[in-house]
Amino acid sequence: MTEQIPTVAPEKKYSMAFFDAQNLYQHAKEAFYDGIDKRYTHPSFDPKKLHTAVAESHGYTPTLTRFYSGIPHISDNEMWGGYWNNRVLALKRSGVNVTTRKLRYHKEDVGTGIITIPQEKGVDIRIALDLMKCTMRK
Repeated sequence: MTEQIPTVAPEKKYSMAFFDAQNLYQHAKEAFYDGIDKRYTHPSFDPKKLHTAVAESHGYTPTLTRFYSGIPHISDNEMWGGYWNNRVLALKRSGVNVTTRKLRYHKEDVGTGIITIPQEKGVDIRIALDLMKCTMRK
């Protein structure tokens, strides 16, 4: 039989945050957007502040904040491509670790016509791999 060593909670607890930007935005929009208020037309949350607020409310010290998003190329969508280029730069300057993937597009027939649908590829697996890597490093 092996002897079990009692575990002692550390005096100071730390947290890391991994944000899937599109997922968080869609759920926040679904929860708070009433269709009238124009404040929820783009992902305007601050991942660093959100991480800090949640961590501190549970007695943790926030450390690493990671942000993941699929973004359109500026030639595919000038407005959103420009928005995300500026947003990524601001997040990096604030100390957030940012990982982006280019959106892929596919066409779909919706009965009334063919529409182009953007699709994120590789964001979820990147989050999972980074989470494992950070966990193994502690």
